[in-house]
Amino acid sequence: MSVSVITNEYVLRNVAVRFEKIPALHSVSVEIPKGEILVLNGPTGAGKTTFLRLLYLDIMPHDGSVLFRGKSIAGLTREEIAQVRTDIGVVFQDAKLIPHLNIIDNVMLPLRIAHMAPKQAVLKAVEIMSELGISYVRDKMPKDLSGGERSLVSFARAIVHTPSIVIADEPTANLDEQTAKTIIHAMQSLAGKGTTIILSTHNSATIRELSSARIIRLEDGAIVSTL
Repeated sequence: MSVSVITNEYVLRNVAVRFEKIPALHSVSVEIPKGEILVLNGPTGAGKTTFLRLLYLDIMPHDGSVLFRGKSIAGLTREEIAQVRTDIGVVFQDAKLIPHLNIIDNVMLPLRIAHMAPKQAVLKAVEIMSELGISYVRDKMPKDLSGGERSLVSFARAIVHTPSIVIADEPTANLDEQTAKTIIHAMQSLAGKGTTIILSTHNSATIRELSSARIIRLEDGAIVSTL
């Protein structure tokens, strides 16, 4: 096994993904080292979300290969996929909060899945929410939150279990400047501690804030530039 495979979280080799025979990604090859901040940039429909779905094992490539820490994701069992996901935090563009759970229960979901003791889980959730400035919404329901608050709660849920990788789909889309900066600074702080951050955005202000990030631009499902 090559050194590059060992030191990378992901290696994509000539990856193609199709939906009903329509190409979403084609001929995508990239290595994502541990601890990197990687930004996927490009217009709507460029393939950014599909790229991210591959990384959190929501879909599999139709052609080519995706290696996670040196092992093909196509060869993973359902149990192994579940285990991999425990070390990945995902921020969905539409938040995907559970509507019948209050906010602190939403944030605690990854800790409950990891079988953390209830009291410890509450303390951890409150700690993360306090760091993001949203502890005041802990007893509210998702329907009672603003769009910015829902985004911050989604981010809190993604990082509460201290994952090694955070994957975020348009995490600052349609947010006010202060909320966007809160999320960006939190990602930078995590990266400073060794967390791998992979996000998609078409927001030029977000890209400027993440000045140390590597930027991959996608167009029509293919990588057209890397900066």
